[in-house]
Amino acid sequence: MTLYKLTSQLFLFLVSFRRKISKGVPVSISEMRSQLYRIFDEQEALARREMRMEQLYKRVKYPLTALADEILLISNWEHAAEWKDELLEKRLFGTSISGSEFFKQAEELLRSNLSHKDDIEVAQIFYICLCLGFNGKYNEGNDEPHNLRLRLYRHLPENISSEEAKLTPEAYHITPTTGKKLQHVVNLVRVAIVCIGFCILYLIINQALWYETIDAIHRVVEETIGK
Repeated sequence: MTLYKLTSQLFLFLVSFRRKISKGVPVSISEMRSQLYRIFDEQEALARREMRMEQLYKRVKYPLTALADEILLISNWEHAAEWKDELLEKRLFGTSISGSEFFKQAEELLRSNLSHKDDIEVAQIFYICLCLGFNGKYNEGNDEPHNLRLRLYRHLPENISSEEAKLTPEAYHITPTTGKKLQHVVNLVRVAIVCIGFCILYLIINQALWYETIDAIHRVVEETIGK
């Protein structure tokens, strides 16, 4: 099991929540609370089965918590304001500083040079959180989240294991070439190929939810490549 596979249930759930809110489907605060608690409990239980995964999960539990809280708080959900008193961060960590702490932890990770495979797996989770819209203390339109996302992106390619590559978009990879235009074309072709693969995968596994999650990440990756 990879860290991405372990945590993918949360990403799917948050994408599903966004879809429900955009369609005007009512979601109670008690429902959100119980489902998020269940997901985090299940992730932790699965992580405990393997010592390495348990240690990795401890490193990403905070950014995952920060992402979940922010998505609920900035949505058009009728209970968004009430969620300030229900923050997962307060329950799990006793703090409410994720707007800055997320970026602090990401910077510390980058300073380690991501020389170990475990660091790459952790960086991937931070990257996906940013792809799904985490801005923290920065206002929408601020370049800092994008810049951090780009810096993480640049560290992922050559260090992602073959197993991990099967479970995550190959769009994360940057293939070194002498021509930038060729590199962009190659990356875009890879994105297209992976999109097709994930279309097949989501039909088998989770239909629209899986596709929507990956599609959201791909849009950001293409933006990153374009810039």
